[in-house]
Amino acid sequence: MKNHVSSLFIALLFTALFVTGCTTPTLPTADTPLPPVTGIPPAPDQSEQNPIPDKDTSSFTPPATNQSEQNPIPDKDTSSFDTIAITLHSITMQSRLQGSGREVPLALFNISLRNDGSDESVSIDNTSLILVARGSLDQVYFSPETGTLPEGSTNPLIPVTLDPGQEQRGTVVFQLIEKVHSGVLYVKYPDWTIAGELYIPEISNGSLPDADYDNQKTLGMRVHSAVQMKTIPGMNLRQEARIAIINVSITNYAGSDVTIQREQLFIQTEQSRTLEHGGDRVTKEMARQYLRFPLALQPGETKTGPVLYVIKSGTRTNKLVLMDSNCVIQSMVDLNPLYRYE
Repeated sequence: MKNHVSSLFIALLFTALFVTGCTTPTLPTADTPLPPVTGIPPAPDQSEQNPIPDKDTSSFTPPATNQSEQNPIPDKDTSSFDTIAITLHSITMQSRLQGSGREVPLALFNISLRNDGSDESVSIDNTSLILVARGSLDQVYFSPETGTLPEGSTNPLIPVTLDPGQEQRGTVVFQLIEKVHSGVLYVKYPDWTIAGELYIPEISNGSLPDADYDNQKTLGMRVHSAVQMKTIPGMNLRQEARIAIINVSITNYAGSDVTIQREQLFIQTEQSRTLEHGGDRVTKEMARQYLRFPLALQPGETKTGPVLYVIKSGTRTNKLVLMDSNCVIQSMVDLNPLYRYE
């Protein structure tokens, strides 16, 4: 019995070893393909994906690209300059013999004035209507004559009162100086608010003005600050004088270079004009702190800096005026609400 059990055990052991040897896996060689790996998703196809997400076109506004449709030259403030419309119909040049034997030129303007922008009547006399022309060194201001008028000056225009919408035509006479080629007619209020203007390119030739000239400006000005002081170190002033320092930016909107002379930027009061006093009119150390004139500006260029003036104290009207070389006002800023006093 014992021998039978032993024989059976040996037979079972032999069978188990035989089966185990048949199921042992064979190690892969270099030529044996590996089975596929499962459980990890395949890498996405990068060619089908956009790594940069699209913009939200519902809120995206593309920038303007057509620069030619934009006007880089801003229009003038028509609320003040076009209250009184000025129309020039003709110019007649004459001369007058003075007692010294010298002849002086006379310009007879046949013009119309129309109250376009005021709801009230506007009175215009020989202090309201002026002619500003370029002189040899500075602008020259002319007032029309009201006394004995020369031959041919019929129907004198001023003084005149214009009701709203009313137009009046007549002749105004200006005694000029030699070599006055062009000028600007201005209608102004006592505080130097400009109610109307008209540029006359050729007075001596009788050329009528270009209607589009005074509708645009090529120079822009912004006043950042204005201060009045009793004095500054290095300057000895008279008792009635004060120092005004105006911090400005001036921009050239023209398509060519522009040179601004000293007399083109001034403070206008009810008494007179005051030209800048910085630059080469003070010590070299002080001059470095201020804008220097002539001021050269390339197209589109802006220059910023302080401008120094020696002014009279106690003036009621204080306006900073920028003119072009033809005496056309490009910008006028009231300094009274900007002044800080020290």
